[in-house]
Parts: sequence; C-alpha cells; structure tokens
Amino acid sequence: MEISSEFKIETRPSNCEQHGDFESRAMRLGGKLLRWSGCSVCANEREQKDAEARIEQQKADRQKRIEAQLKTAGIPIRFRSRSLENFIAHTDGELGAVTIATEFAEHFDAHLNVGSSLTFSGPPGTGKSHLAIAIALHVMAKGHTAM
Repeated sequence: MEISSEFKIETRPSNCEQHGDFESRAMRLGGKLLRWSGCSVCANEREQKDAEARIEQQKADRQKRIEAQLKTAGIPIRFRSRSLENFIAHTDGELGAVTIATEFAEHFDAHLNVGSSLTFSGPPGTGKSHLAIAIALHVMAKGHTAM
C-alpha cells in the first residue's frame, strides 16, 4: 500500500448570502479532496460570539464563586456593600477604628503571618459590623477566606 504525502491547495469562487463573494479553499491530500472552507467573515463573527459567550460564562462563574464565598463567610446581603471607604466616622474613636481596620486589611498578609487579630468592641451602632465585614470583603477580594 502506497501512501502519498502530496498535497496541494485548491481554490474556487464561492458566495456567502451575508457577505458576498469570497474564495473558498480546500486541501487535496493524496488525491482526496478535503472540506471546502466557508466564509471567513462568518467564521470570525462566530469566533467573536463564542469568545463573548465564554467571557460572560466566566463572569457568571466568578459571581457564583463570590456569592458562595459570601454565604460561607456569613455576610448578610444588607452588609455586602460595606467597605472601608464608605465608613463614616462620627467620633474620634470611630476615626481611630477605621484607621486601624484599614491598616489591618491592607497589610493582612503580614498580620496572617504573625498570627495577629483584631477585635472590635463598643455599644450598638458604632460601626463594628461595618468595619469587620469591610475587612472580610477586602481580604476575600485578595483570595483569602473569611467568616
């Protein structure tokens, strides 16, 4: 049995209903003609749509992971918009608390390495939950977990 490794590209005029005339190509391998190509503009549009669909799926998957992390962390929906930036300090004590919370969040890896922690205490309505959740959201955004 003899197998030919000869190949050549053949072309022929073709027409796409959407994009008009184009040159279709096929490869002849060992005497056998392989499939003719379609419209390259259509192929590019399909690739673009597929890429956009993959990106949207990745966004949806990421959002699902984030929601799962938030649920695992026990962060109620009403607190999920809390951040260190939107904390409003009304007293010097609250200003000190947000300063310490910001330092802790921004240098979390160092605190994690030495095993330091942060505890908030005070009367209701002073922002303890806001700051704790803001720190948790900050460190979760950097790939850590929180609860």
